[in-house]
Amino acid sequence: MEEDSHLQYLSELQQRVREWQPWTCTLAEVADKLGVDPSRGLDHLEARNRHTHFGSNVPVGLDRRLSFVRVLAEHAIAPTTQLLLVICVLYAMWGEFWNFVTITLVAVAIIALRVLAEWRANRALTALQNSVPANTTVLRNGREGIVASDELVPGDVVLLSRGQLVPADAVVVACHGLSTDESLLTGES
Repeated sequence: MEEDSHLQYLSELQQRVREWQPWTCTLAEVADKLGVDPSRGLDHLEARNRHTHFGSNVPVGLDRRLSFVRVLAEHAIAPTTQLLLVICVLYAMWGEFWNFVTITLVAVAIIALRVLAEWRANRALTALQNSVPANTTVLRNGREGIVASDELVPGDVVLLSRGQLVPADAVVVACHGLSTDESLLTGES
């Protein structure tokens, strides 16, 4: 029976995590919602249970490889592109050659820009996925320990030092001289 109540607790925790915006909360509110004491971290059993319930800490939606043809096809069948192609056909049937050429060029330019934007975004997301460190230091049971980054769970207290990459979404508990390099996210890298 105790296991059932713990599973219910984890399900409720998962629902709370989905519905809230931690960046709008105080540290105490975040800790309360995640059921963790920031000075001690999770205990090992709770971390294991959360890992079983929530799964591995891996970016969602980055596992599929985008082929150029697939991206092109997705944008070619978009409603706005289809509308432009219908207009092209109508201009061709009416004998309006220059309008046909103009609309065709606009449609090709729109598709090309969309494909390029998606391709670049996918490259940035892949680079972000590849930048996640293999291991990270966490606070569990009040002690520092090293765990694989994919074993992090909601409520883990991650300890970072100079030059380390952040292995997951996180709320800063305490810092001294914090600065971030967001070039990977903005595409400046």
